[in-house]
Amino acid sequence: MRPVPFRKDIINAHCGLPDMAEENEYALFLRGDIDHDEVLGFLIDDNIPNGVASWEVQNKEHNQFRRVFLSNEAIAWFYLICARFSPITHVSEVTKERALLLYAIMKSYSINVGGPRIPKPPSWHYTDDTEESDEENKEDDDDVRSSGAGDDNGAGTSNGGQDDGAELLDVSLGYIE
Repeated sequence: MRPVPFRKDIINAHCGLPDMAEENEYALFLRGDIDHDEVLGFLIDDNIPNGVASWEVQNKEHNQFRRVFLSNEAIAWFYLICARFSPITHVSEVTKERALLLYAIMKSYSINVGGPRIPKPPSWHYTDDTEESDEENKEDDDDVRSSGAGDDNGAGTSNGGQDDGAELLDVSLGYIE
C-alpha cells in the first residue's frame, strides 16, 4: 500500500471538479456590508404585504424572522439547509446565519461547503468578559488532563487502540492498494 494525501486539489482533480477559490462569493458576501432589508425582501413571499415581514432585532442586531414569510422556493431550500448543511429540528424561525446562506444559494453564489468554516463577522460573536468563566474553563482543562482523558494510551479509542492522529472528518492521509 502507498499513502495518498487527501488534499482538496487532489480530490478535485480525481473527481473532475473545478478548484474553488479560497474567497468564494459566499465568503466575500459575509465579509461585506449586508443589506438585511434586501435579504429579507428577496426571501419572502410576494403575497406578504409590505411591512408585515420583519427581522426580530436584539441588542441592535438583526437576529431572525418567522419562516411563514418565506416564498415557496425559499422554504424548499430552507428545509434542505436545516436537514443537511446546518441540522436543526426547530424550523419555525429563520436565523440570520441560515437566512444569509439561503440568500446566497438562491442568488447562485459559489459556496465552498467542503472548505474550512467561514468565520462569522465579529459582531456575531458573544463574548463574556468575566474572569471567573476563564478560570473555570482552565480548571476544566486541568481536570481533563489529570484524569488521563485524551492520553494516547489506546484506551477508549474507536479504532482498536490505534491513534491515527486524525480527528473526525479531518483525515489528512489515506491509503489505497
